[in-house]
Amino acid sequence: MGDKALKVYYCYTSGGTSSSSVQDKIVSQIQALREAGVDCRGVFFTAAVEQETRLNEAAMLMPVKRSTSKWFRPLDQAAITIRTMDAWLAANAGDADFVYLRYPGASKALYRMACRLGAKLISEHQAKEVIEFREAKGQHPFGLRPSKFLSWLQFQFFPLYNEWRWGHPFARRIGAIVTMTHELASYQKAKGCKKVAVIPNGIDTTRFPVRNVPAANDHINLLFLKGTSTLASWNGLDRLINSIDTYHAGKPIDALPFRILICGKFMDGEIPSRDYIEHLGYLRGIELEAVFNRAHLAVSTLCSYRRGLEESAILKTREYFARGIPFIYAYTDVDFDNSQAVRDNTLHFPNSDEIIDMAAVAAFADARLADPSHPAVMHAWAEEQLDYRIKMKKLRDFLLEL
Repeated sequence: MGDKALKVYYCYTSGGTSSSSVQDKIVSQIQALREAGVDCRGVFFTAAVEQETRLNEAAMLMPVKRSTSKWFRPLDQAAITIRTMDAWLAANAGDADFVYLRYPGASKALYRMACRLGAKLISEHQAKEVIEFREAKGQHPFGLRPSKFLSWLQFQFFPLYNEWRWGHPFARRIGAIVTMTHELASYQKAKGCKKVAVIPNGIDTTRFPVRNVPAANDHINLLFLKGTSTLASWNGLDRLINSIDTYHAGKPIDALPFRILICGKFMDGEIPSRDYIEHLGYLRGIELEAVFNRAHLAVSTLCSYRRGLEESAILKTREYFARGIPFIYAYTDVDFDNSQAVRDNTLHFPNSDEIIDMAAVAAFADARLADPSHPAVMHAWAEEQLDYRIKMKKLRDFLLEL
């Protein structure tokens, strides 16, 4: 392509006027691609705006007509969004080298768009989609009552059917798939995509201040972040609580050395009632920084097997490294190497439901508190290995190869 910069439209079908962990990630990706010399423009489609609205210098919010369907409105809204995106791209993206899409789930409308764009379309995938949809059965179980049956059809049956019917044809039509792990790459290749790149999740390290290490005291604060408002059993909160309950069996409640500080959006009944749990809600900015400064350790994903995964590239894990808080986790992170920063500041457990050795967690906390330099060490490693500026250069190079 000579000296001409790659021109890429980054499309997202769940955009909004307020930030979310996924939208923040996509904005960071776009900004890092622009810094890497790619002419990348975000185009986020949403029914939350009535006219084209600038989100920031790198992304626009594009209006989508609201569904008026009486039945299965979310499915109809999703179809309207895909058709709106396809029409906008047909009218505006003829000069683009690539259209980069955060995969919204298979559908006939998306397949038709793939047929039109062909090799120009690159799709980013974060999960084994069929298993992800099946995991939602806890929220939308099958039932014979009309409301339960319709909910099951809308959130279980139709998404699974669409993935089965259109997921493979979609994968065969597009130019390439970008995914987070080698495990997911094998899954996408099996769907028929011939070109798959593994580029794990990153983080904008400049957005996260390095935490202050709290003093040791008569308890250990464990920070548990949740990044989605839907039921996400793979986070493993139940496993953590069962482990603490087992460890402290028979001890008086005021002698418990573990407390859990929970931040995020949860469904009703998702958090069991325990005196050692503080549910702080969804926090950002200075309020969230204050919680990090209270926490001795953090907790990353503990039950990835519930998503059918052993490998992952979890966003909150990257935030923990950027902020400089040691953590426990239970999966294989594709970015982790044998460096001192990783060995010293992470504690790994099996990816299962088995009880976590909380005595080992307590010893781990004591060891990290004895080394006040660990936040700076972790942040420096994140800058070198996890920053989006590193990740998006790899994506740019992959696109240039295509």
